[in-house]
Amino acid sequence: MYGRAVVTRAVPPAGPTDMAGQMNCPQCQMVVVTDVRYIIGLMSWVLCGTILLFMGICCFFIPLILDSCKDVEHRCPNCKRVLYVHKRL
Repeated sequence: MYGRAVVTRAVPPAGPTDMAGQMNCPQCQMVVVTDVRYIIGLMSWVLCGTILLFMGICCFFIPLILDSCKDVEHRCPNCKRVLYVHKRL
């Protein structure tokens, strides 16, 4: 109030995560809802090694099947360019 400055912070929007999101494509200059593709990444391999180490060979492949363990690749539906990769680890 009397002589106090009000400080506001600008919070940048969070990037897309594991669901399709709206983005600007720098290639085709359109605002699009991304196509999502799950790809095996570092977290999948780390979990495979951990399971293999502690539980044995019977279930080590489970992280390679589950989408929740994979990285997420966001692509433009028009030009198919990769716009963003959400890495789990």
